[in-house]
Amino acid sequence: MKKINLIKTFAMSIISLLAVSLLISPNINFDNIGHVDAFSGAQVGDYPSNYYARCEGLVGDALLDELASFNNPRSKSYDWDRYEDADEAEGSNNKVICLYTRQEFDKSAHVGGSYSPTTWNREHIFTQTRFPNSDTDNHNIFACEGEINNIRGNKKFAEVAHNSSNQVQTYGDLWDCYTTSSYFEPCDEAKGEVARAAMYCCVYYGYEITDIFDSVETCLSWHNTFGVANRDIYRNNAVNDNQGNRNPFVDHPEYANLIWGNQNAIIMPTTLDLQVGETYNLNAYVSVDKTVEINYSSSNSSIVSVDSNGLLTALEKGSATINAYAYYGSDLLEANCLVTVSEPITLESIEISPSSLQLKVNEQKQLSVIATPSEASNNVTYSSLDESIASVSSSGLVLGLREGKTQITATSVLYPNISDTIDVEVVNSTSLSGTFEKVTSSLNDYNGTYLIVYESSNTLGYVLNPGLEKINAANNYVEISIDNGVISDTNATNYAVNISGSNTSGYDISYNDETYIYNENADSNGLSQSNSVPSIKNDIYYQDNSTYIESNSTYLRFNSSWPGFRYYKSATYQNQQAIQLYKFIEEVVEPDPDPDPDEPPIEEQYLASDFAYDFLNNLHCDATGNTPPSIDEWNALKDLYNTLSEEEKTKLVNASSGGSDDISLAMERYDYIIGKYGTSTYENFIGRSEINNSPYVTIDDNLGSFVVVIVLSCIIGLSIIISAIIILIIKKEQRKNNIQ
Repeated sequence: MKKINLIKTFAMSIISLLAVSLLISPNINFDNIGHVDAFSGAQVGDYPSNYYARCEGLVGDALLDELASFNNPRSKSYDWDRYEDADEAEGSNNKVICLYTRQEFDKSAHVGGSYSPTTWNREHIFTQTRFPNSDTDNHNIFACEGEINNIRGNKKFAEVAHNSSNQVQTYGDLWDCYTTSSYFEPCDEAKGEVARAAMYCCVYYGYEITDIFDSVETCLSWHNTFGVANRDIYRNNAVNDNQGNRNPFVDHPEYANLIWGNQNAIIMPTTLDLQVGETYNLNAYVSVDKTVEINYSSSNSSIVSVDSNGLLTALEKGSATINAYAYYGSDLLEANCLVTVSEPITLESIEISPSSLQLKVNEQKQLSVIATPSEASNNVTYSSLDESIASVSSSGLVLGLREGKTQITATSVLYPNISDTIDVEVVNSTSLSGTFEKVTSSLNDYNGTYLIVYESSNTLGYVLNPGLEKINAANNYVEISIDNGVISDTNATNYAVNISGSNTSGYDISYNDETYIYNENADSNGLSQSNSVPSIKNDIYYQDNSTYIESNSTYLRFNSSWPGFRYYKSATYQNQQAIQLYKFIEEVVEPDPDPDPDEPPIEEQYLASDFAYDFLNNLHCDATGNTPPSIDEWNALKDLYNTLSEEEKTKLVNASSGGSDDISLAMERYDYIIGKYGTSTYENFIGRSEINNSPYVTIDDNLGSFVVVIVLSCIIGLSIIISAIIILIIKKEQRKNNIQ
């Protein structure tokens, strides 16, 4: 009995020691799962401004064929998490909203059969049994309550009689959906989504609208009447993130009419909701010719007025129809927009998203505005403090023009005293100074900085633009002048790539050490980008007066009809244009061989690297962070920082805190001090925007916990040894007693 009690006591001691160790350690955290905010409010299509440039001016089959030639999904799967993500309910990141009932269910409540009132399944617009080619495409698949999914079955979409015998009912609940033996009509909220999904499949799988609709007219009517909503845009962005392509009829609703409808149409919204005092520019145009003049009129100008440029002004509560008309040749073209005006909801504040912005020269990023309360108008005007650094369009699209800092302000149209301002920084992709010279033979070592160029002529080059957010898209290039095999345009460094590796093991091609370029799909057309070093490398060599960049049995080429850079499979790559590498040659400043003795020597410039060295050697704090550094030393370093040029200051502002060079190490220590002791004590004089827990911080803050855990481990180990000895003694005594 004593032996059993001893073992119990020992076990309880071990458990207690472990519990104490967890309580002592301040950095052990069991709740480290990141929270992802649910989507809400205004959404913006997340794609480059030139994504659809190649479709400009096309109509009918020409537009359909052009859409089908790019924007294909990189990969598709039948994983539930893709559909959970795409159909997330607004304002709830653990719910999905179902297509036909608009019910919300837990994301985890998906089932393939045995449906219940609390579960959901997947609905294929082009049904899985009849159209298997699109059976895993997320643009064709929506979250759907299981029983109503069965009721729809393989029926075509159509308008049906709204009576009690046709109304859809599941589990005793009636829904705003109607069905007959041949047709199914979803609720109004789903009609636009269904139509746009159907048209998407027609483009990318060769289907016909009448394969799944009773008529083309019904599909277009639903698309035009129930226009693109925030949910459509959010869903399109989510699917694009998951499978790498977009539904063009969400991004460009006018494409539907240009392909299947009246090609000589006036393109503008069909419905609008405004608040009294709000303005809106219709921006209407004739689909086949945007230069055609359009005239406007209002059915009730006391409610909504419209000027000759299509600018609407909401004057009082009510509704009015805006008529737009134009003559194209002898044809009279007309379109109408129903405008509903409500009383204004008092606006408390607006907030620009994102709250700050950094972009590269020639890069574009989209802003949006969140209104409080959410029902109030978020109609704003945008302005830039310095248009030479960054410009902003009326819709909030920001373009970086030159290196520097500025601010962008959004001002409420209804409440001009309410505004929000964000800081915008435009940075150069590189601080290189020199020229790029054409490579005309195979190199033993390709390590270095290059431009990837298609030579349109002896004087004009199309250079791959690797800084695009989505590089696998048409128009992924910029035009740059060439002079006898040399590119000296100072802007060219913004498009430079770094090549690293060897001729034997292959090369990585990266941009800003952030984006790697290769082709992940073996012997198929495409262009992949990754934020981490890929296992697939590039083989590089010179042959037939051009440079070959080969990745996964494909070759990087320029498609002049697409147009843009892409890897092409081995059977067809020779149909595309050959490319060249232009290698960066750094400018060397030769010293003056005959300096003027009367001219005072030029003072050596104090550099960011000098500041980093002084920072590391003059500013100290103990390893645990308990003893702060000297305030006087901090202020002295601030004075040194202020002697730096703007270019050198920028190096410190943008420096990573994860490297091994002096600047990275200094900024790592700087971030730690600011993060540990706060800006009220230590001024953030460098202005680094993201003070994070660098490896330096982690090591210092965890040092005490690490020591505690080591000590406790030793104690536990010693306890085990002592307990084992005691148990052996007890056993020996028991055997001795038995012998006696």
